[in-house]
Amino acid sequence: MKKTIIFLFSLLFCFSQNSLVFAQNQAKADSLLALLPQSADSTKVSLLIKVANLYMRNDTTKFRTYLQQGENIAQQHQLYRWEGKCQQRFAFYLYNVRGEHLVAIKQYQKALKTYEKVSNTEIDRASCYYYISYIYRVMGDVANALQYALKIFKLPKIDQDIETLARAYDLIGQVYYHEQDYEQAIINKEKSLAYYKQKGDNAGIALSLNNLATAYLGMKQYEKAIEINREAMAYHEKDKDSVGMTYPIHNIGDAYLNMREYKKAIPYFELSMRVYGQSGSTVDAAMDYTKLANCLVNIGQIEKAEKYIRQGLKLSGQNNEMNSVIDCYDILSAIDSAKGNFKSALAYHKKATELRDSIDSKEKKDQILKMRTMYDVERKDAENLVLKKDQELSEKTIKQQYGIIIGAIIGVILCVGLAIVLYRSKEQSLKANRQLQAQQEQIEQYNEELRQQNEEINAILELANTQKNELEHQHKEITDSIAYAQRIQQAILPFANRFQKTFGADNFFILYKPRNVVSGDFYWLYEGENPTSPLQNLTTLIVADCTGHGVPGAFMSMIGTQLLQEIVIQKNINSPEKILAKLQKEVTYALKQKETQTFDGMDIAVLAIDKPNQKAYFAGAMNPMIYIQNNELVELKGDKIPIGGVQMGEEAVYTLKTIDLTQPTTFYLFSDGYQDQFGGERNKKFTTKALRELLLQNHAQPLATQEKIFQNTIEQWIAKAKESQTDDITMVGVKVG
Repeated sequence: MKKTIIFLFSLLFCFSQNSLVFAQNQAKADSLLALLPQSADSTKVSLLIKVANLYMRNDTTKFRTYLQQGENIAQQHQLYRWEGKCQQRFAFYLYNVRGEHLVAIKQYQKALKTYEKVSNTEIDRASCYYYISYIYRVMGDVANALQYALKIFKLPKIDQDIETLARAYDLIGQVYYHEQDYEQAIINKEKSLAYYKQKGDNAGIALSLNNLATAYLGMKQYEKAIEINREAMAYHEKDKDSVGMTYPIHNIGDAYLNMREYKKAIPYFELSMRVYGQSGSTVDAAMDYTKLANCLVNIGQIEKAEKYIRQGLKLSGQNNEMNSVIDCYDILSAIDSAKGNFKSALAYHKKATELRDSIDSKEKKDQILKMRTMYDVERKDAENLVLKKDQELSEKTIKQQYGIIIGAIIGVILCVGLAIVLYRSKEQSLKANRQLQAQQEQIEQYNEELRQQNEEINAILELANTQKNELEHQHKEITDSIAYAQRIQQAILPFANRFQKTFGADNFFILYKPRNVVSGDFYWLYEGENPTSPLQNLTTLIVADCTGHGVPGAFMSMIGTQLLQEIVIQKNINSPEKILAKLQKEVTYALKQKETQTFDGMDIAVLAIDKPNQKAYFAGAMNPMIYIQNNELVELKGDKIPIGGVQMGEEAVYTLKTIDLTQPTTFYLFSDGYQDQFGGERNKKFTTKALRELLLQNHAQPLATQEKIFQNTIEQWIAKAKESQTDDITMVGVKVG
């Protein structure tokens, strides 16, 4: 054990030399770039890919610049294989560094189409199939993962490439491992190991051993797994592969974790976590954070465990690693349970359960959404009922207290009268005694009634106090839930750095003012790659106004955002009028509006910008768009066909409008909340006419200044009439050219 710890700390020291590696990479890049002028075109592309690789993890701007230069040269000279290699390398960056899984898959598919233009690219295509399969496996989509892995074996001449076969069998083994079919996983991984040994590839042998060990972990043969991992470490050490060494290190930690030897597992996870963090692999680092937190929970270090698991949850969510997110929720549930926060523990357990179900069934996801909505409605009805009962209880209490006071006064009067009678009737003692006895019995009866009434009042007051506390607790739960919903909605909206990357730091503003905590308005941005033909891979900007506001509107905005992801990114529909037509169908289907005859939906404006061809395209469903060019304001109306609701025709048809971008142009997309806001001295609507005048007066100002002007104007308008905000307000401005 002592030798192992010394070895681990020695290895950690090696990993700390990042600054030296960076300097070496810079020197390598300079030497490669010096060869460019005298090189052939294909060699230039190869050199630029190598230079880009040196910057992939520490300077993404240079990485993309050099890779794009290589792709441009390949396109110019019709070097299709090298063009595909550039596209494939960019796809690897999107997955491995950025964690953008769906976009990475799309880029790999783009590379596949390029490879198909030329012969003898079987190995390159096999590599694309491999990584697409791998990403689908990570995302939990086992069917697609297996489908793409099997495509490798259908490629011609692939049986002549030992390395590709080894990787393919290893990947299929991983898929079976994910499905917990460990016997099939071991069979395929041993085939992979045999091919790597035939090739004499130490790195491949180490990789296969790593993966084979995970299968034995799944079968709970922990000692066997540790033995295989130590063998893998020996191969990594032969190749001086310090980063690769982290895989068996992590797996040994995993074995000790499963054996419940938590203190032995912790140093392995700590070392692996630090290495992954330095290498930039957030996917693997998230896994180590989760495992380390699990160990700490089991040895009672709860606070430290919570710190690591929240970091793991953050990275897992960013990388769309749903299985890892589930593990994080399970551990957070255990942490809250250990801290005595049983309600929060139950909430995390429910999140984990719902997410497990959602991986296998989209219908279950929709059902959960519906149940949450019904739960919110029922909870509000329950609150109203409690308030009504509380009011009735208060009225009853007041009446009873009034009766008690009257009874007490009567009792006092009787006592005084009794004293007078006794004083005046001394001589008639016997008669007076009988009267006194009767009065005493009557007083005792009154006292008994008073005592019973006091007990009843105390019980009522105790019940009222209990209901009050329960109501306050329910109110806090609702407030906390809405605040959490706000964080979710803000996370779904595109961050400002996305706009900055697309339009430039000084060429956009976002005015976003929900009426309540969460909003029925949302905005959406997607930047495609360099276009190769009209209406392909455009920069798409959308502003939408959903039915309602607050929690119901926020649910609709989340549905709209999810559908746009599927329509534009996954299905590659990016012409504005086609986006709207498809969105109309999907919303109608998702809400089952033909069966329920409901009319929930959204008004939406879609702008697509084709920068290279200096064109822009617009289509709207109810919502207009304004743009200003050469100091002239133009308003483009949307079609009077909202998204959602049962339409009269078979399908909605929207109008596409084209804008010339040869002159600098400022676009404004907005919901109707701004112009419909009541305020001013006469408490009237702001109006669309006043909004147009405001835009025209200030369009020459910097866009950051415009945002402040528009925000101050609407806030002063509301304040003058002492009004409150009547609807969600959203306005997005972007400048092109």
